[in-house]
Amino acid sequence: MRYCIPALLAILAITCAACGGGGKPNTAGNKAGGGTKATERATVPADFKIGAKPDGFDPKSAAVLEAGEAAYKATCVTCHGEAGKGDGPTGAALNPKPTDLTSADVWADPKFTEEYMFWRIKTGNVGYTGEGTSGMTGFMGGTDEQIWQIVAYVKKLAGK
Repeated sequence: MRYCIPALLAILAITCAACGGGGKPNTAGNKAGGGTKATERATVPADFKIGAKPDGFDPKSAAVLEAGEAAYKATCVTCHGEAGKGDGPTGAALNPKPTDLTSADVWADPKFTEEYMFWRIKTGNVGYTGEGTSGMTGFMGGTDEQIWQIVAYVKKLAGK
């Protein structure tokens, strides 16, 4: 029984890859899968409660960045890759591809804000419009503080 879940995940990854999941990471800001069809990044819903940053939160402190790196590696690296380029092993089977979190085009999108990242990390695949849903899952069970730590670490990966 303990081998069932890994086996099912492997079959799912192979099936997704066979169905056209290949391609480059999403480096084009608001273009799905790095392609040419522009799709608008969704706006954070007005009724979504962005978690408050903890008192004294310093996004550039070593403690915050270390915690963010640990959470990123535990939850994000399989799709977004070690360096945040959208080239993780699981992400290869997804369509649209995971966003290249280091891309200048992504960061140039005025909708790609800290609040947007918080919302996407917290809720998962509801962040896109016009292209269906992504394969991104929400950070289940993660605290608001952990999400802010991930946001800080992603900004560090992008040199921000």
